[in-house]
Amino acid sequence: MAEHGLPGPVLALAWDGTGLGTDGASWGGELLLARYDGFERLATFRPVPLAGSDRAIREPWRVALAALDDAFGGDRRSRRSRSSRPFRPATSPPCAG
Repeated sequence: MAEHGLPGPVLALAWDGTGLGTDGASWGGELLLARYDGFERLATFRPVPLAGSDRAIREPWRVALAALDDAFGGDRRSRRSRSSRPFRPATSPPCAG
């Protein structure tokens, strides 16, 4: 915002990899409402168990495998309980800068 002289607030799609969120959970792929005094997490992709856990960071094919398993594989009972929407509302509270 400052770099381009935008008064804010702005919508931001953060697609910068995985990191530790303000709620202590792993975040990645967020839609944020950003202001100079903080931000609010509006939406995120639903969590998907990663094949190989931290190894998936260095081996992206594992992320693709996890996404395919989430979409088409896995246990039938758990698939029925999942939302069909890839985005879900964020549950973390707004954050102050």
